[in-house]
Amino acid sequence: MTVNVFLRLSRASNLPTVWSNAIAGVALGGAVHPLIDGAILAISFSLLYTAGMFLNDYYDREFDREWRPDRPITAGEVSPRTVLLTALSMMAAGLLVAGSMIAVRGTVAAAIPLVVLPAAILLYDARHKKGALYAVVMGSCRALLYVIAALAVGGDDWLLILFASSVLLTYVTSLTVAARKEHFSAPEVASSEVSVAAVPVAHGAIGAGALLIAALIPWLAVSRARTSAARIRTVGLLIAAISLVDASIIASVASPGLALLAVTFGGVALMLQSRVLAS
Repeated sequence: MTVNVFLRLSRASNLPTVWSNAIAGVALGGAVHPLIDGAILAISFSLLYTAGMFLNDYYDREFDREWRPDRPITAGEVSPRTVLLTALSMMAAGLLVAGSMIAVRGTVAAAIPLVVLPAAILLYDARHKKGALYAVVMGSCRALLYVIAALAVGGDDWLLILFASSVLLTYVTSLTVAARKEHFSAPEVASSEVSVAAVPVAHGAIGAGALLIAALIPWLAVSRARTSAARIRTVGLLIAAISLVDASIIASVASPGLALLAVTFGGVALMLQSRVLAS
């Protein structure tokens, strides 16, 4: 497997948003050394995210033959078996890194989301083409990063952790629903997808305004793009904006410097997208 193939399979341009997720998570947990703790978890989360992206291509290879023949597996640049074995190896390594930190610093409760996360990744990758409902699973994968990171540094403010996770869950779920249309000729969203988008919208109406905003912005932004190329660019921008969600969370609980770091990660993601597609 060449470096170019690895980067394309991993959607490496999105990794900075995973790093900002880690920083936001440890900030929620009240970490004494957020940069060190965040860096360790960023390694773990990067491995898990990359594993998920590899598995996404592995399970999507039949779909990609029609819609994305340029993807590495369908283009014959790498075998499905190699992609699968590499993904499982990275997933195991990511769990080992996070598990080691939890064993030393975290709470017993942190083991639960750490076990749930790989199951959610596998469920999403294997089933996401079956319906828009699985967008909630994708949102949950990102939200679990907050929970794991916060608990890994001994965090115990469950109300704060769950609220922040809900904001990220809402944003990523809405973005994932919207992104389902990025490669199709028409920008309209199917009725089944509207019903799933209504889940985070209702969630936001019940909770705080931040949830409502997080639900609506991605869906509306992609729906307004008139061409497939425009929708792809919009999805990339919205993925990079995950770091802005992280920054807003960090700003409410930690130093402005950490929030600025999260914003910087979003900028790095945008720059990398010029070389490696975000989706």
